[in-house]
Amino acid sequence: LNALRDIGRLLVTENDQQRIINGICQILVDKRGYYNAWIGLTGDGQAVTMLGHAGFGDQFDPMRSKIEKKQFTRCIKATLSSEAVFAVKDPVKECTECLFSKKYSGRGSLAVRLTHKDKNYGFMVLSIPRELSDDDTEKGIVKEIAEDIAYGLYRIDLELKREAAQKEEEESKMDEVMDILLNI
Repeated sequence: LNALRDIGRLLVTENDQQRIINGICQILVDKRGYYNAWIGLTGDGQAVTMLGHAGFGDQFDPMRSKIEKKQFTRCIKATLSSEAVFAVKDPVKECTECLFSKKYSGRGSLAVRLTHKDKNYGFMVLSIPRELSDDDTEKGIVKEIAEDIAYGLYRIDLELKREAAQKEEEESKMDEVMDILLNI
């Protein structure tokens, strides 16, 4: 419950996407008890434009390199093609191509797409206790967290568009004033 509250608070008080995704990953590891968490934000296509993570120490860089080259893991591919929570009960056996799978003995994994109003903002991948990978309640919580993240990113998008429109309007008014002054 504390994790959900802290994520919600972060989503309404922070406007920097990198700080949001890093903060959410840290909250999920510290307060939800996940082994690690990572979030990738995608631009208009499927290219990952931003990554956040927690619980890896300095072990995340090889995965970052693969993702930046669009060499996606099975769970990322699954989230990009479905809104359902993708569960893996035994990553060691099921995800042999993943750089992390050999370290996930006794763990499970959940992955989910971050979507709001038909816009895909990216994905979230979580390493969790194995027994939670089958738990429908846990999947529901993860889905809700993903929806909250996507809504928070949507809110930031709206704010940026509003600021851009306001700036454009101000510049237009300045141009009109300059035209008047130059024609006097």
